[in-house]
Amino acid sequence: MNTSSSLIASTPLGQVAYRLEGGSGPLLAGLHGSPGSAEQILMVMDKMGLDSSLCRRLAIDRAGYKDTPLKNCRKMSEQADLFAALLDELHIEALDVLVAFSGGGIMALEFAVRHPRRVKKLLLLSAVTGAHSPYHRTWFNRIIFTAPVMNFLVTISYLFPQIAVKHMIAFMSTFSSRTVKQEFRKVNACSSDRDFILNLLRLNSPFGRLCTGWKNDTHEFHQANINDYAELDLPVLLLHGRYDSDVDFSYSEDLYKSLDCASLIEVKDGYHLLMVGERFRDVQERIFEFCGIR
Repeated sequence: MNTSSSLIASTPLGQVAYRLEGGSGPLLAGLHGSPGSAEQILMVMDKMGLDSSLCRRLAIDRAGYKDTPLKNCRKMSEQADLFAALLDELHIEALDVLVAFSGGGIMALEFAVRHPRRVKKLLLLSAVTGAHSPYHRTWFNRIIFTAPVMNFLVTISYLFPQIAVKHMIAFMSTFSSRTVKQEFRKVNACSSDRDFILNLLRLNSPFGRLCTGWKNDTHEFHQANINDYAELDLPVLLLHGRYDSDVDFSYSEDLYKSLDCASLIEVKDGYHLLMVGERFRDVQERIFEFCGIR
């Protein structure tokens, strides 16, 4: 797990918590999911092999998460402008690749639309790309994403890690019970995959520091419109699992169909955590090539 601390930048549009690391190679910026943090997206990038020995990396806490206040940045367009203001403060003219995981997708698209000269490529992983409101669908989801329950689940992950891993796989996939068991056996046999899933869960505690951003995301995602991004004119690489229960595969498929500049990699046996298992190793070289990493 990445344990380095964040820095705080004060921009004309507000405060942003960020991490900047690595000394050479292409500059990749990461936008985390919902809920999430800079630590989360760096962990995802590490798991993908996009570590700081191969590239420069910039990651932020999106507005409302941890040390980046929400204040006047409730809209994704405002958050995109805040990110541009951070780049100004860091004297970064343009990003080589903007990497977005899950709920980071909408902000990435907004940034590319509003500041097209400041990003060369988009890499979207299991990404939200249009109107999305999964956490309002059932009482079960509404209960899970509360501080007492999330903090309890993190505690369970330390006491009964195997149970936590199995339930994470089931929650983030549309696998049958039999396939969940098969996937669990594979993950449990690979310490790096098992620890990755556990650490992703554990980053959600204390959930009180993520609640504001998560609640705002659920409101903003409900209003997102994929048609707002139809004029994008930069390379976009979409990766999505066919069995993703958190963000349906159709989100990436629909964006791919609407953009002449997009490519789509369908991970046929993948779920929300695409970077787990052999399935990701099969497409890793394509990602390295897209990101300009040799």
